[in-house]
Amino acid sequence: MLKSLLTFIQIHRSIKQHATRYSLVVVVLLFGLFLEAYMHDFNLVYITLFFVFSLAFSAGPLGILNLGHLKATFETHKRFFAKEEGTMTLKVENPSASTVWAITLYGQETSTPLAQLLSKQHTLLHLDYLPQKRGTASYAECYLESRYPLNTARLTLAIKATHTHVIYPQPKGKSLESFLNEEETYYGEEKEFDGLRAYDGSQKLSHIHWPFCCQRRVIGQNLYQRNPYAQSSL
Repeated sequence: MLKSLLTFIQIHRSIKQHATRYSLVVVVLLFGLFLEAYMHDFNLVYITLFFVFSLAFSAGPLGILNLGHLKATFETHKRFFAKEEGTMTLKVENPSASTVWAITLYGQETSTPLAQLLSKQHTLLHLDYLPQKRGTASYAECYLESRYPLNTARLTLAIKATHTHVIYPQPKGKSLESFLNEEETYYGEEKEFDGLRAYDGSQKLSHIHWPFCCQRRVIGQNLYQRNPYAQSSL
């Protein structure tokens, strides 16, 4: 019993509580029920007051136990480029013996909801990330939020982990593969004869098919299938 109490106190210290506008509704409802019970002395009002009071003040400990056991770490192994949208991945674990409900992961710019996370399980959550300039950057200030079981309080659990990464310059132009695919003069080794086409002056003279020139009186050149993965001068 004492160990469970100490664990709850440790969890309570790591979680911040923020009142919502619905907490004001509960306060007004409790005050109205108290006045009704004081003036008219109805047993039904006393019972209603007892249940509303119990639900309102038990929601806090339930919400703290729902959120406090979670652990989150960064699992991002991707490259980031300036002014190109990417994703920051976090691994959320639930080591407790109970299911976690209604969690939201907040990052620097976006958030991702999580409906439930079963006991002894983990999941990957993704946050949209748009770096603005190249260089070394850190992604921090993430936190988990829950409003379970009542929306009268907003509970937040800060994620202490920080992800330091390199943001590369924004890529421009064509990739090497696109450039090689568009070029008429392919790189690589000639493998076998593939056909004929009209000579345009950009190929070597050794590629001219002289029998075709004598027969058709048109200069033609040989086409070869090439292996772009063969060793070349690039």
